[in-house]
Amino acid sequence: MRKLLVVTASMLLAAAAYGQTVSVMTPEQAIAAAYPDDGVKGRFAFVVKGVGEMRTPQGRIVFLNSEQDYRAGANLSVQVLASTVKALEQELGGPLTQTMIGKRVQVNGTARQTKIGVAEQKGEKPFGHDFQTRIPVTGPEQVKVLSASPEFVATGV
Repeated sequence: MRKLLVVTASMLLAAAAYGQTVSVMTPEQAIAAAYPDDGVKGRFAFVVKGVGEMRTPQGRIVFLNSEQDYRAGANLSVQVLASTVKALEQELGGPLTQTMIGKRVQVNGTARQTKIGVAEQKGEKPFGHDFQTRIPVTGPEQVKVLSASPEFVATGV
């Protein structure tokens, strides 16, 4: 029953996002409207509740998440590509992993559903797959910090 409600709500949000021009989408609207191939282009805004990073041969990739648990179905993840991390850190005055928690951000780009590996603990090999809605960031101009979130500071959420 709960799954049916979530699917129905997602369909309604997707229909709302598809049927009208939304100036700034919430994570819920982005997730409902994003598809694996085309995704949904737009502006997205949320409070960063979690930050993760991954090292690749090309450099460090940083993820700004709308939820503390990046695996949560309601999470919208901004994937700051290695080529952009240093420029954005210079612009914002410090490591993204330390400066972005609790900040309200606006991101321009395309949100797409992306298949990800799932592991119980960091560093373990994935034992399965799930989907995550991501917005790849290829330039610092795509990310704008709007403010520190008073509700985040007050509640620690």
